[in-house]
Amino acid sequence: MLFIYTRLKEQNESNIWCKFFPDFSKKENRLFDIQSLTKHISNQTSLNLTSTEFFEHKRSSDIQTLVSKAEKKHYSTFSLYTVSEFEKSLGKFKQNIYQNFSNTENIQWVDENTMFLFQKI
Repeated sequence: MLFIYTRLKEQNESNIWCKFFPDFSKKENRLFDIQSLTKHISNQTSLNLTSTEFFEHKRSSDIQTLVSKAEKKHYSTFSLYTVSEFEKSLGKFKQNIYQNFSNTENIQWVDENTMFLFQKI
């Protein structure tokens, strides 16, 4: 039995970082879509997908916390930027947040994840 809890490529596209942090989705190329993940696991093992569950997590934060998370590389994707790319993108991220949220002390979004259960047949 194998459990995988992950964020899928398409789920990543809808999070706050992909929407507002420049090039985040271009830099993050390590995620799978659902078909690729299940095919890869099934082809490499004797396991088959038996269950899939989708999760949504309502999030809220202020701009200072989001900037701090980016600076501390809260997501490993931020480590894929050069220093100059990161600084430029962080500046644009701040602009994007101020332009798209009327209250930057209460920024709300939804993060999504998926849990897969694979079992031997």
